[in-house]
Amino acid sequence: MKLQIILTLIGLSSFSAFGNPQAFTIATREGVKQTFLLVAPNQQPKVALLMFPGGPGRANIRSTETEILFNKNGYLQRSINYFVSSGMLVALIDRPSDLEDMSVNFRKSDEHMQDIGEVIKNILLRYKDIPIYIIGISRGSVSATYVAKHSKEKVSGVVLMAGHLADRRSVGLSGFNYKTLQQRILIVGHKNEGCPHTAFRDWLEIARSYNIPMISVTGGYQKLEMSAGDRYPECRPWAHHNFLGVEKPVAEEISNWILQKAFRSDVNG
Repeated sequence: MKLQIILTLIGLSSFSAFGNPQAFTIATREGVKQTFLLVAPNQQPKVALLMFPGGPGRANIRSTETEILFNKNGYLQRSINYFVSSGMLVALIDRPSDLEDMSVNFRKSDEHMQDIGEVIKNILLRYKDIPIYIIGISRGSVSATYVAKHSKEKVSGVVLMAGHLADRRSVGLSGFNYKTLQQRILIVGHKNEGCPHTAFRDWLEIARSYNIPMISVTGGYQKLEMSAGDRYPECRPWAHHNFLGVEKPVAEEISNWILQKAFRSDVNG
């Protein structure tokens, strides 16, 4: 059965510097809806940038009478304005309606590919022929990589930040063959990364082995989220893992790479 697209349009006062921010909920699979936040620059956008947050992937996009609210803990959410100011249309992806958490395995699944394929189709209906780039951080890098692999002809490039390789529960991008990707690829890592699942040295080796450009980051500051039984505080949003304190310079160089301008491969915040 052909699924009917359901759209929800909500005002966004907190992004008043930019044109016509919107939140959409679309039907993607039988009984499943996918929500995403769309933030546009005032001018005609040069690129559409799909953002995949890490962890469980809960952007928690919701509305009040005057604004759209969402989880701003991660690097991508904290940096939306910087990418939009570079002339990009930003689409922040939330979890689908049938899941509380997007696991690593789900991020590789046919269901996830179908959900995001519908999001891409929806964007291309609004902005015909706009180049599509995808950026993912931590576990979101798994989504970014597999969506790029699945949607070869629709995705122009992919940015992997502090990419998730493997943990005791699942394998993310460990062992992935980047030669299977036909798009442009950029790797971004913090030299003081403390999360064992996204080690900087491992990504440096991947970048060298596949001849992929890499932005290496230093600076910022680390504020670990500590809670009882937390084995990996270095993997949380408020740490070098999420480029805390260097959001703007990192976003500027990623934007330069996406827009095919000269960019710095070493960023010191």
